[in-house]
Amino acid sequence: ITDWATAPHDTGLVAACDDKGMVELWSERKSVATVNAYEQAACNSVRFHPTVAGVLATSSSNSSTKSSQVRLWNIGSGSESAFWDCAVDGVVDSMAIRGDGQLVSASTHDGVVLLLDPRAGVGQNGSVVAKTAAIYAAGRPTRCIWLGDKPYLLSTGLSRMRERSAALWDQRNLGRPLGSLGLQASTKALIPLYDEDTQLAYLGEKGDNTVRWVDADPSSANPLAELGSFVVQSQISGCALMPKRNLRVMGGEIARVHVVVENGGAGTGSAVIPISHVAPRRSYLDFHADLFPDTRAPLPAQSFEQWVAQEPFTIPKVSLDPSRAVASLESAQRVFGAAGPAVPAEPAEPAKPVQPAKPAQPVQPAQPVQPAQPAQPAQPAQPAKPPPSLPDAPIQRAMPTP
Repeated sequence: ITDWATAPHDTGLVAACDDKGMVELWSERKSVATVNAYEQAACNSVRFHPTVAGVLATSSSNSSTKSSQVRLWNIGSGSESAFWDCAVDGVVDSMAIRGDGQLVSASTHDGVVLLLDPRAGVGQNGSVVAKTAAIYAAGRPTRCIWLGDKPYLLSTGLSRMRERSAALWDQRNLGRPLGSLGLQASTKALIPLYDEDTQLAYLGEKGDNTVRWVDADPSSANPLAELGSFVVQSQISGCALMPKRNLRVMGGEIARVHVVVENGGAGTGSAVIPISHVAPRRSYLDFHADLFPDTRAPLPAQSFEQWVAQEPFTIPKVSLDPSRAVASLESAQRVFGAAGPAVPAEPAEPAKPVQPAKPAQPVQPAQPVQPAQPAQPAQPAQPAKPPPSLPDAPIQRAMPTP
């Protein structure tokens, strides 16, 4: 397995890709679909569409031909063919979809990040619409993510001196980054994570043992300024953010990073360590609305046809306040509708013919009730016989003692 992702509209649906070009989907621990994404290349990245249920994006990498392909699939329709394909010069290391689903970004081994517009030619071959300046060394791994639905990108890579580096970009001006952060030398790029509610980014050091959080607000005076870090005891091989709806909001937990480490202290193998990020407050008895604004609801914002037609839409959101969470989710479901299945449902088995009911047995007439026998008159009680009298026992007289 080279990459995996969880559907934003159905947390029980997981997609994973492998080095043979296959993508498999599981729902509730059962395999529900398989996509032969690439026949002669490895599939190294897979992502779910953030606003449309059932749309999947994949990217391939072929080091021998120095080329890659980014494809989009409508798995909800049951089609086995990609509805959009874009050939990319160079090896794609990672891929991401903007929070509003309008653009796709792909970071390459050439040290640049490419921007693709899949809606510009659905059903046709796509093309690169923009790319960042090459600030990373070529031939080394890179990663990129979007800052939610905003027009900003966060990329990571290695400098020519093998120093880990992160950069914040404005897609409207990709000539130079808004801010950058340099760290110690390594052979692996940082793993970037982003929380759009707090505008904090978390950088996991793959192959090392530190997770850092930085200021990812593009309007900040010092973007990507380091705010803190956490050190684990083993090397990090992967990390991911827990969905906001599963956090302990009444305890001030604004984020939870799940870190996969090697040899987690229980012998050999791997372990998952949760790192909880708690905001300090004098008291946690009340809900702190300043820490927890309304977050994304687990509902699709539009249909596939609406996305292709580029119709305007609103991203559904729900409250994290425990006293309002259920009511706000029900309200969002009434407006946007409940999330439908992201994969085609399996055909139901034909119903078995109903067996005709057996005719009811005729009711037997009730037996007549026998009249009750008159009660026998009570016999008068016999007078009790007096007990026989016993003869008086002779009185024994004490004999004088000689």
